[in-house]
Amino acid sequence: MKEAFSELTDLDWKFARTFIDLIRDPGKVLFGPPGQYTSAIKYASIVIGAAMFLILFFGGIFNETRMHILKWRTPLRLQHYQETQENVEESFGAVVLALSMLPGVFLLLCILFGKQNSWKTLLNIAFYFIAQFAIILTVSIFLTNFLVPVLEQYYVLEVTLFLYTGVFFLRGLGGKWYSTLPKSAVILLLGLLSYGLIGPFLNSLLTNLFNTTDTYHSPALSDRRIIQSRSGLPEEIGGVYIIEPAMENYFYIDENGNIGALGPNYSLLWNQDYEEIYAQSLLVIPEHNLLLVTGDSQQGDTTREVLLLYTTEGRLLTDYFFDEPMESSLFQLIRSDNDGFDILVPTKTAELEERYDYNKIAFQKSDDTWKLSIQQFITTPFPLGEIIKLPDSGYVSTTLMKSEWHWYNFGIARFDKDWNTRWHKVIYDKKNPYDPRRRPLYALDNSHDEILIQYAIANDTNVTNHLQSLDLNDGSIRWENAHTLPADYTEYWDMAVDKGSVYLVGESHYDIRRFFWKPSFHVAMVSRYSRADGSLKGLNTFGFEKADAHSRISYIEIDGDEIHLMGTESYIQYLFHEFRNNFSWTLNKGDL
Repeated sequence: MKEAFSELTDLDWKFARTFIDLIRDPGKVLFGPPGQYTSAIKYASIVIGAAMFLILFFGGIFNETRMHILKWRTPLRLQHYQETQENVEESFGAVVLALSMLPGVFLLLCILFGKQNSWKTLLNIAFYFIAQFAIILTVSIFLTNFLVPVLEQYYVLEVTLFLYTGVFFLRGLGGKWYSTLPKSAVILLLGLLSYGLIGPFLNSLLTNLFNTTDTYHSPALSDRRIIQSRSGLPEEIGGVYIIEPAMENYFYIDENGNIGALGPNYSLLWNQDYEEIYAQSLLVIPEHNLLLVTGDSQQGDTTREVLLLYTTEGRLLTDYFFDEPMESSLFQLIRSDNDGFDILVPTKTAELEERYDYNKIAFQKSDDTWKLSIQQFITTPFPLGEIIKLPDSGYVSTTLMKSEWHWYNFGIARFDKDWNTRWHKVIYDKKNPYDPRRRPLYALDNSHDEILIQYAIANDTNVTNHLQSLDLNDGSIRWENAHTLPADYTEYWDMAVDKGSVYLVGESHYDIRRFFWKPSFHVAMVSRYSRADGSLKGLNTFGFEKADAHSRISYIEIDGDEIHLMGTESYIQYLFHEFRNNFSWTLNKGDL
């Protein structure tokens, strides 16, 4: 009993002495007599084992899964996986970082100090370093996240780790400071590169250990030879986000909220990069060769909606900043003639009301200058969404009722020329915990008095896509259909119709992998459905089965027997270099 107690207390004191001396004078530990300090492998094992114990048994004290709005728009199965992944990355971050850095640190130690020391000594040094690194990292993260959050603003964690690395190798391996400090910086850099290569696999391994599922999806990527022609879009576009065709040109908003225009051959006509503005929507007024841009303007700690009026050649004519919150993504063109044009302006509200008041902005040209005035316009019993003007001067609009956190319902309505409601059809209402991720898409076919509507809603396992055909005259349902694509999550970005088919484009997510070495990625998707009953007739996916690869089709248009697609694809090509391609593709309808 005495021997066991003696060994236990000896281990405790020896470990404490090792920890203290590794901070105070690392050289005494690295080159001290055998038995005086805890061995390198045992020290690292104790540190990592203790960290694992604390994480597994007390992790709930330190980690709380954050609830955010996307929870209600994400399938439950994917929610569980992402929560596990998030907790693994936060809880096991120090352990994963230390283990991932070990190969890189050891390799560079051998290169820089191999002549003076044996590989066994250098391996011990690497073990001591990564164990101590993990302790300091954990303490620093705890301090910045829980006790003194303001320290994070001053890069305390990064400075602490860099200084300790310099002290460890300078006092541990000796040498001139101007020689050892640069070497220690290189060791730290290569260790972090090693973490970048190995860390994702360890995180994936731990996530798979703590998260189990019965279903795994893998895409059957389409043969790219079916793409009849392909063109690269200008590199100045930071990812194709919104495309608005007009006057043989294409006006765009990219993923960074910047705007620009492409010519008929996809050449860049002009682009505008913003620093404090994020564009949300584009409205082209062809009668006056104007482009109206709405979005958010960051002014210090305040965000204000802004309206910008450009010529179609990219010259800014005027801007207007709103004092009240507006739904800038839903500004609508409701009149355009020789006298000027009017824009419908929705007011942002988090409260569900019985009536909604709308203003309009009237633009009039005087002395070659565009002037605007805001006027009271209409009151409706529901919030309006995307509006289409009918040949008889009436209107069709989606209706979007949304509280602060949830979509309450959405539908579609028809109005006469004075905005009196002819009929209103509720498409979705809040009967389950899930919300649509994106607003509904719809297309109008006046020749057949038909409205085609698409929306997608998450469920417990993935996402269900819904299609409906409504009668334009009375809003009655002609047919409806629903289907699910084999993916963890699917987003639908654009819609087009012809005489016999409905086409949808977007991206499908493959985030949950059966094996930890398999990457998570997104693929571009184009699907075709029958106009007769909404049944799925064809599906093509394009992408790269590489770690964190993203492919998306954002825009589709039909030209005879061909369809034209625009989108973006990217993946990490090597180290920190990203391959990104903004593309325009042409496919034959018969290949879908």
